[in-house]
Amino acid sequence: MTSTNNRRADVGVFDSLTERENEILACLVQGMSNREVSDRLNLAVTTVKWYTRQIYNKLGVNSRREAVALAKDYGLFQLSVTQSTKIRHNLPAETTPFIGRKREIDTVTNLLEQPKHRLLTILAPGGMGKSRLALQIGRIHPDRFADGIYFVALQSLSASEQIVVTIGESIGFVFVPGERSPEQQLLDFLKNKEMLLILDNFEHLLTGTTYVTDILRTAPQIKILTTSRQSLNLTSETVLKLNGLAYERDGDSSDAADLFVDAVRQLSPTFQGADQFQETIDRICQLTEGMPLALLLAAAWSDTLTLAQIADEIEAGIGFLEQTKSDLPLRHRGIRAVFEPTWQRLTESERLVLARFSVFAGGCTYEAATQVAKATPAILQSLVNKALIIRTSSGRYEMHELLRQYANERLEELDLFVATKDAHAEYYRDLLSQQEAHLKGNNQNESLKLIDAEFSNVRSAWGYKVSINDLEAFMISLESLRLYFLMRSRLVDGRSLSENAIHALHWEGKQQTLLALQLLSIWMRSDTFTSEFRPEDLDSVQALIALAKKHHDTSTLALGYMTQGILYSHNSEYDHALDLLHEAQTIYKTIGDNYNHAFALRSQCLPAMFTGQIERAHDLANKAYSLSDAIGDLRGSAEALYLKTIQEHNDGSNTNVENMLQVVKMHEDLGEGRGLSISLGAAGMIAWMHSNYALARSLYIRCWEQFERSGLLDSLLSATIVRALIHITDEEPNKALYLSLHALPICTNLTYFEPIRWCHAIARVNQGQYQMALPSIYFSMQQIIAAEFISILVKMLALAIILLCEDNKYIFASELAGAILQHSPYPQSWLTSWQPLSAALNRARATLGDDLYAAAMKNGAGQDLFVLAKSTLSELETWDWREIPTYSEQLQIEYNEHTHNKLALKEKLIAFHRKNLNTLDGQEFQH
Repeated sequence: MTSTNNRRADVGVFDSLTERENEILACLVQGMSNREVSDRLNLAVTTVKWYTRQIYNKLGVNSRREAVALAKDYGLFQLSVTQSTKIRHNLPAETTPFIGRKREIDTVTNLLEQPKHRLLTILAPGGMGKSRLALQIGRIHPDRFADGIYFVALQSLSASEQIVVTIGESIGFVFVPGERSPEQQLLDFLKNKEMLLILDNFEHLLTGTTYVTDILRTAPQIKILTTSRQSLNLTSETVLKLNGLAYERDGDSSDAADLFVDAVRQLSPTFQGADQFQETIDRICQLTEGMPLALLLAAAWSDTLTLAQIADEIEAGIGFLEQTKSDLPLRHRGIRAVFEPTWQRLTESERLVLARFSVFAGGCTYEAATQVAKATPAILQSLVNKALIIRTSSGRYEMHELLRQYANERLEELDLFVATKDAHAEYYRDLLSQQEAHLKGNNQNESLKLIDAEFSNVRSAWGYKVSINDLEAFMISLESLRLYFLMRSRLVDGRSLSENAIHALHWEGKQQTLLALQLLSIWMRSDTFTSEFRPEDLDSVQALIALAKKHHDTSTLALGYMTQGILYSHNSEYDHALDLLHEAQTIYKTIGDNYNHAFALRSQCLPAMFTGQIERAHDLANKAYSLSDAIGDLRGSAEALYLKTIQEHNDGSNTNVENMLQVVKMHEDLGEGRGLSISLGAAGMIAWMHSNYALARSLYIRCWEQFERSGLLDSLLSATIVRALIHITDEEPNKALYLSLHALPICTNLTYFEPIRWCHAIARVNQGQYQMALPSIYFSMQQIIAAEFISILVKMLALAIILLCEDNKYIFASELAGAILQHSPYPQSWLTSWQPLSAALNRARATLGDDLYAAAMKNGAGQDLFVLAKSTLSELETWDWREIPTYSEQLQIEYNEHTHNKLALKEKLIAFHRKNLNTLDGQEFQH
């Protein structure tokens, strides 16, 4: 055996390791077992074993000991494993130390450990520190829940219907349009997850408690920790009533005093009077009953008032409020006593800024604060120093929700509500409109991140304009919204925004705005890979086109044509689609909109491919790529390169998997989930055709992990195609058949339908069910011949050879084999090593004799493949089709499943993948 030292290269050998492989190697260096690595990284043990073998192969070692030694020799992975692996949470970073609450933390932790306690509510008035406590509980147990701990901020929501989408956004789930509701999609995603969801500030959304109940019923490993000023009133709820911090001293200090002193020292770092003013500090803590927010606000005055004066003011305020404002809700009495003297001591300018600031949802930037709230730098800094406004580590400005509500009431009292809300809506309308150029060019990612941060404000501004029936001015930002929703795959959000406005507004005399919103709604349903075709959409788009022509609105006219073209493409009316998309392309080119010009070019590629216009499809993809690349549209470039690569694969001019892996890398860098899923699936299928089964397995795992992260249908279907092919390789056609029959009814278009139909056919042939394979082979060949997809045609003709041999048509079968070997874009090993095909050809040779067999092969090699394919169709037409069940009937017969319930079929697919994921190990890798 070659020694380890002789095998070692320089440190560059580690560059070949993927991110996941580096994570696992780091765990191995720390001495973790496979089970410990599995628990740390939320992977199956068998998956860890598979990755470990990959690491050994890449490093040129034979054992864990050698791999660890090699890593240590180069000084790699010396950090602790917690520093080198991902932490599954979205908990915001702490900006100030967490003080006290040990008893409460222990209580909640103990309850969370008990299976019977799955819904916990931290109940307290505003300002009591509910959110900080919930976050701290999450931070001290980062590994307690295998799939993570996620903080869901609810304070900016105005309706309980928004809860589902907000939870999805917080956990990184992407909703897709379709027949299933967003709630059902989220429940499906959470069903097998082990998570802690922290739902913060639930009190104003109590009509949405059914969502909480549904999650708990559907996902048995999910636990929910809510913070609220009011109980959720559910039988499954365990309530922890949170009082103020302890202010009775235990020795030299108390939690409340520690918090107050810490806040004073943040304002005045040299403060040394904790012992000297202990009695006064205790008095302040007693007057506030340890309420954290009250203590922080009180401490904010320590640079202008003595501690004794602060105590006097608090005492006066509490006494006055409770004696003269007894009709106020109990939860407001104490905190208003703190806010009221604070408000009275503000200057008039500070009051105006604080009141205007209350219109922001989820905080704002410095620029927004100056323009909407009319804050000067000095006033803004003063409010920050008084703890009325918080400056986060990212530079944004935020306000505690309870204080925001108080300030919002003051805004109405000052008769400034309408003017400020108008200014807020105008600011975010303009901000959105300004992003259009960036979204279409070089600053795509920066612009997307900006809108991400401001989306709560955008939604609030939009909702306000809808509420006053005045959305017309917002229309200048509609294109930015459309692009944002598409690029972020937030189609459900876009659909909700547009359709809610359509139903809420009064449309007399506002036809143009109505049609524009209908167009946005259609786009949210007409994404290229997940379409939901509605015939009535064509009528709406046609009306918009007519109106655009009337008003000479060329931009809207072009978008109308492009929308119509995509709708017709979804409905397989490719010639009509091409005409309309070409019209859009021409207009966009004329008006200089290069982004949409490239989009229109890309949109024509698939219709051109499916109508056999191969050269046109190549030309369109090349032009789209060049144009997107020239304007810095990274997503457009990646999509065009995918189309170019898939075309070259289909026509057989270039079937190299490296090209598709380049597309995968581009989508990874962009963080674009849908494009990544599609390209991973395509790369896996190409790798399989080249007999690179190890790469196909690796790509399958990545595709499946992408589905687990996003829940996208594209990810599931892409993973299903590659997994079915792996089962074929592993001589498990029954599993490939199960996957294909469950996937066919939920395929959205030919992008997935054709590969899955091929998987179905090859599974049937492997099982010797030739008659059952016939419809898949025949109808697929019809489509392929029209489109001239040589790569897919070769696959189907290989299956047809077996059927012809079964029909004793050995000469024609041998001619087909000769043609395939001559024209196939794939290595001959794929054809010659596949046992059912090699067995059929051996039978043909034995029947015909060597000379006649060789002559037939030679004759076929000299013929046109597509001419032979048409003759093959004629031969297959002679078979008896009358007794062959449809896919729906096959599914019903074999698995007792109904295709009309697509959700149930999808659930079956997901369960199958999860159950069989651990079989990517052991003997499978000997194939």
